Amino acid sequence: MVIPDNPENPKAEIARIVAERARYSDEYYHIVGVKAFLDGVTEVHTAWQNQDYLDQPGYHGVERFNDYDKMVELITEADKEEVYKA
Repeated sequence: MVIPDNPENPKAEIARIVAERARYSDEYYHIVGVKAFLDGVTEVHTAWQNQDYLDQPGYHGVERFNDYDKMVELITEADKEEVYKA
């Protein structure tokens, strides 16, 4: 399951995934984790930087997760519900 960038309510996002995991899991298929994109990659200009990319003035990359407290809440909730892939 993929978490959207900057979810308004991280706890609700994890609850949604827990519900989907219960709905769709069976003996052949089981949701084992979530994926949150917290940053990009410099080579393809998706990493968020504090300065412009040299070859793209005015562009800093993709700001994926800009709220530290929400990020911590998301990770904490995912850990409580064990919706992570180790």
